[in-house]
Amino acid sequence: MHIVNRNQVSTIGAFAPVLCHVGLGESQEFVDILIQIMLDWTMGAHFKLRVYSQVAICKLIEAATEKGYTKIVTRYEILYKSIQKVLQMAGANVDNVLQTDKVFLYYFDINKHYNLHSIFVDIPKLNKVSVTEWDSIDLDLFSFNDIPVSGNVINIENSANKRNNPDDIIVDYSVNNLQKKILPDYDLMDRDESKTKHHPELILIATLVNSSANLGGIARTCEIYGVKQLVVSDRKVLTSKEFKSLSMSSENWVDILEIKQDILEEYLEEVKKTGYITIGIEQTAESIKLHNYKFPTKCVLVLGNEKEGIPSRIFPFLDVCLEIPQFGLLRSLNVHVAGAITVWEYVKQNSLL
Repeated sequence: MHIVNRNQVSTIGAFAPVLCHVGLGESQEFVDILIQIMLDWTMGAHFKLRVYSQVAICKLIEAATEKGYTKIVTRYEILYKSIQKVLQMAGANVDNVLQTDKVFLYYFDINKHYNLHSIFVDIPKLNKVSVTEWDSIDLDLFSFNDIPVSGNVINIENSANKRNNPDDIIVDYSVNNLQKKILPDYDLMDRDESKTKHHPELILIATLVNSSANLGGIARTCEIYGVKQLVVSDRKVLTSKEFKSLSMSSENWVDILEIKQDILEEYLEEVKKTGYITIGIEQTAESIKLHNYKFPTKCVLVLGNEKEGIPSRIFPFLDVCLEIPQFGLLRSLNVHVAGAITVWEYVKQNSLL
């Protein structure tokens, strides 16, 4: 501790929450020692270290008050009031510094939250650790020790979210059906055509789509399902804030071609010559229900404009039109959603059946 304190002052803040919780269950003399250790940090040069140590000391003094540690309460009464005043003056900056650690500092209780789920799932999740680090842990592997694994245990995350309710929520963790993100089976630093293009014969044309946000969502769909190529009217859209807010960097992995709207007919004619079936996603007098259509391997899917759909001039260049069955009162789906549903149907037929 002294070595770290002397050589790496900026990292010592990580010890403050730990020391705080260690001291909460200890004797009056032990708490006094911990406060003395952290007292120097409250006036250090690093703002984060100051905040962490100030909050930890206040929590120790509050716990000492509850336990009747009169020596601690009397000795540090002025210190407690002074720190509270400083934290109050700092305002929102305190929360910004503590971030999710304030949950650990304010709500973690060793007697209530001492279970494997809190240790391996709740605390990492609340501290924004990558989901891949905690969402697939088999807690039953640790059943050899005395720490509770499942059953009715207190969930620290719900304790924090219910800060105005003194009663903790009881959660049955015998059901370990946690949210999980699918991981690619290849190295992101070594992506190549053979590994990422799972559907090398599927092209999605979004030239008629105007919304940057819709195009971002469509790009994300293409990356997720391994579409060979996405066609847009202007590649400049890839740099827009609205596009990036939905694309989630998918544009870095998807082959995106620029085809202007005024030459879309020519492009469709060319791809038809190479054996592609051109399919419009549109409600027409002769459109086929999506679930009744058998997708060929070589497909070009054409999405319409948000307001006008697919213009009549494009229909002569389409082999077939598909429509997604609807049961509500609204006339149509968002073009991004319609594209995702259609691509998924193609993927289901060509990869999963």
